[in-house]
Formats: sequence, structure tokens, C-alpha cells
Amino acid sequence: MSKHQRKRVFVDRDIQGGLVWIAARYWALSLTVVGMLTVVGWVFIAPGIAQLVESPEQLRSLISCLIMGLVAAAALLPVVLLDLVKFSHRFAGPMVRLRESMRRAAAGEHVDPIRFRDGDYWQDLAEAFNAMQARIDRSEQVRTKDVA
Repeated sequence: MSKHQRKRVFVDRDIQGGLVWIAARYWALSLTVVGMLTVVGWVFIAPGIAQLVESPEQLRSLISCLIMGLVAAAALLPVVLLDLVKFSHRFAGPMVRLRESMRRAAAGEHVDPIRFRDGDYWQDLAEAFNAMQARIDRSEQVRTKDVA
């Protein structure tokens, strides 16, 4: 058991809620596609299954329907992946920018206030970082004045 066990599972409504919403949308989309393919299979393929051995045309029809289902699934995959990448950029992008600013500040470089794009997550983190950096800048100014 972990020393720091989580007490709450749902800690960030925006991010976790967004991911849950995306997963629910894909679940509904997959149910729709599977349902449509099931109807197609039931209406067009099931009556001919008994005739598959006797009719090569029915076998070709079954294979065509299966290929159509595979093509539909393959066509959905890039849409799902692109949507997930675009969504994850809303929280991964700000972390990349924050990490770079933190590295620069740790190296003693001047860091301008960071701003995240509209719609990005963790706007409050940018504000907290900017407040921290402003305090560091002020203490460095005081220290520079004291030395001079």
C-alpha cells in the first residue's frame, strides 16, 4: 500500500471530466457503429449463412461486409486519435511551457510572465507561477540594492 494514498479519485473536474466525456463519446460512437454493422449483418448476411457452403457469391458477400466493418473501424481510429491528441494538448502544452519557464528560472535566467492559450487548462497554475516569479524578481532587486 502506498504511503500517500489518494483520498479522492476525481480531483480536477475540467481535465478528468473532459477525458471521461471523450471516452463516453467514443463509447457511444462505437456502440452506434457496432449496432449498425449488426443490423446490416442480421438483415443481409444471416439469411445466407446456410447457403455459404453452396454459394460462393454469398461467401463473397459475407467477406465484403466484414471488410466494410474493418474499413469503418479503421476510418474511425484516426479521428479518435486526432481528437485525443488535440484535447491532450490543452493540458500537456501548458505543462511544457511551465516546465521550460521553471528550468529557465532555476538556471537564474529572467523569465517573463507565462500566459496559456484560451481554453488551455491550468490557468491558475500560470497565475501562481507568475506570482512566485514576481516575488523572486522583487527579492533579487532588494538583494541587488543591498549589495550596491
